Amino acid sequence: MASSKHIAPFLRDLGLSPSAGINELTAKMIVEELYRNGIDTYCLSPGGRSVAFLQVLEGDQRLNQKLFNDERDAAFWAQGYGKATGKPAVLLSTSGTAVANYLPATIEAHTSRIPMILVTCDRPAELLYAHANQTIDQLSFLRDYVSCQINLPAPETRLYPHSLLSNIDQLAYKATQHQTPVQLNIGFRKPFFGEASLTLPQEEKHVIQGWSDSGKAYTAFHGHTCLPSEPELARLEQTINKANSVLLVAGPLHAHENANALVKLAEHVRGPLLADIDSNCRFSESDCSIGAYNLFLNSQRDQLEAPDLVLYLGERIMSESLREYLESLDCPLIQIAHHDGRQDAVENEWIKFDERYVADPCTVATSLIQRISPKVDNEFLHSWQGHQERATERLLDMIAEHKDDPIVNEPHFFHILGKIIPEDSALFHSPSLVVREAEQCTFAPGKNIVSGANRGTAGIDGIISSALGFSQGTQKPCTLICGDQALLHDSGALSLVADHEHPLYLIVINNGGGAIFHFIPMDSAAQQTMENPHKVENFSLLAKHNNLRYYSATTLTKAEEALRQAYRDEKPAMIEVFTDGIESVETFKLLGRGL
Repeated sequence: MASSKHIAPFLRDLGLSPSAGINELTAKMIVEELYRNGIDTYCLSPGGRSVAFLQVLEGDQRLNQKLFNDERDAAFWAQGYGKATGKPAVLLSTSGTAVANYLPATIEAHTSRIPMILVTCDRPAELLYAHANQTIDQLSFLRDYVSCQINLPAPETRLYPHSLLSNIDQLAYKATQHQTPVQLNIGFRKPFFGEASLTLPQEEKHVIQGWSDSGKAYTAFHGHTCLPSEPELARLEQTINKANSVLLVAGPLHAHENANALVKLAEHVRGPLLADIDSNCRFSESDCSIGAYNLFLNSQRDQLEAPDLVLYLGERIMSESLREYLESLDCPLIQIAHHDGRQDAVENEWIKFDERYVADPCTVATSLIQRISPKVDNEFLHSWQGHQERATERLLDMIAEHKDDPIVNEPHFFHILGKIIPEDSALFHSPSLVVREAEQCTFAPGKNIVSGANRGTAGIDGIISSALGFSQGTQKPCTLICGDQALLHDSGALSLVADHEHPLYLIVINNGGGAIFHFIPMDSAAQQTMENPHKVENFSLLAKHNNLRYYSATTLTKAEEALRQAYRDEKPAMIEVFTDGIESVETFKLLGRGL
C-alpha cells in the first residue's frame, strides 16, 4: 500500500484514504461536483455495485442522506421532495431490477415537471450481453422519461476529468433548471475500493488539483428563460388592459413556486381567481380567491356575468365543471404554463386556448403587475364572491344534517378537514376519487397550506413515500389523504413514518375498494372486479406494527374529534375514516350539479 506522504495532493484535499483507487476517486468527484451545484440530498438503496459511492458518502456532514430498503419508496420520496423544493434529490442504486423500481416515480416526475437525479451503478461493459448476474439494460426503459442520459464506462486508468465534471454540471443544470429527471449510469469493476495504488496521467492530476482548489463547479451553466419576449409581454399587457372583467384560473403549481404572485395579480385586476386544489392558491386569504367554484358553476352558469378575458396560469386543471364553463365562454382564453407541449385535456374533453405562453406563470404574473394598470372593484368580482358565499352556506347546512349519520360521507368530510387542518402545514392527496373530492369541497381561506398530489399520471403507487418527501422538502407537518387501495399499494413505506422529522397524519379513506368505479355503469359482476374490494377489516394492526397512533371514525362527528385529537398530540398517526363509496359518489355527483 502506498504511504500517505506519497498521496497526490488532490486525494488528500478530497479526503480520500491512502488506499483509494479509481472507483472511489470517480465517485468522490461526482459527489463533490453535485454538491458544488447545490445538490445535497441523497436517497440510498445500498448494493454491492454502489460501494464506491457509499464509501465517499460516509461521514460527509454536508449531505442529507436517507436510507431505504425499497428503491420504489426512495424514488417516490425523492419525487415528493423535488415537488416541494424544486431541488433534485440524488437516487443512488445498485444494478439490475433495483434500477427498474425507479421507473414509476420517474414517470410521475417527468409528467409533473419535477427534478430528480438517478445515479444508477452498473456492471462493466464486458459483463453486458452475457447473462451475467444482476445485469440488465439500465438505459432503455428509462429513456423516454428522463431528459438527459449520460452513460459512463467503468473507470480504469484515466478519468478524463474535463468530460466527467462537465457532464455532471450538465446533468445538474438540466434537472434543476428544466425541472426534470435525469440519469447518470456508470459502470464499476471489482475491486470496488481499497486498491493498492492509483495512477493517473500528470495532466489529469493537474486538472483535478485545480478543480479541487477552486471550490467551484467546473462549468457553471446559466440562462434559463422564465419570461416571454418583450413584444409578447407587451401584447399580453395590452390585451389585459383592454378587458373590463378578467377571470383568472390557477392550475397546479408546486409548493416552492411563488403562487402568491397569481393571487397578487388577481387583486391587481380585481378578478376572481378560481384556484385548483393543487395550485397553492386555494388557501389564500385574498377576497379574490374563489375555492368553491365547483359547487355553483353548473347550476348558476346563466347567472354569472361572462368575463372579457380568461387568464389561465399553470398546468392541467382537474375540474370538469370548470372545463365545461370555460368551454361555454365566448372570450379570449390565454394559458401561461411551463410545459411547451399541449396542456388542454381535462379528463376526456379539451379546452380550446386562443394563445399559449411557454413561461413561468409566477414570474409572468409578477411582471404583469408592474406593467398593467390596476383595476377597481367591479360587479363581476362581487357576483363570484356572492355565489361562493351562498354555496358554502348551503354545503354547511347539508353537512350539519348528516354529522351523526352511521357512516361518513366523503365530500362532507373533505370540507370539514379544510376547517380543522392546522395553519402553516402541508397537505398531500392520493389520486383517484380522493383528490377529486378535495378539489370539490376542500377550501379554507387564510390557512397558509402548501398542497401537493401525484397528478402527472395519477397513479396510486408511492403515495406515502411521496408525502414524506414532500413534508421533508417543505419542512412542515403533513396531512396525507390516502385511499385504502393506495395504502395497501405503498404499505411498506409505513416503516418510514414514525422516524420522519415532522409528524405525518395519515388519513385513510376506507370505502372497501375502488369507489371511483361507481362512476362507470356496468353489470354487478364487472363492477365488483373493478372495485377490487380488499378484505382488511381495518388498518389498526398496520398502524401498531409501524409504531403509529391509531384513530378511527364511523361518523362525521367522530372523525372531527379524531382529527382534532391527532393534531393536538402532534405525533405521527393513522386516522381511519370508514365511508360508503356508493353514497359518496352520489353526493359528489349531486354537488357537481350545483348548490
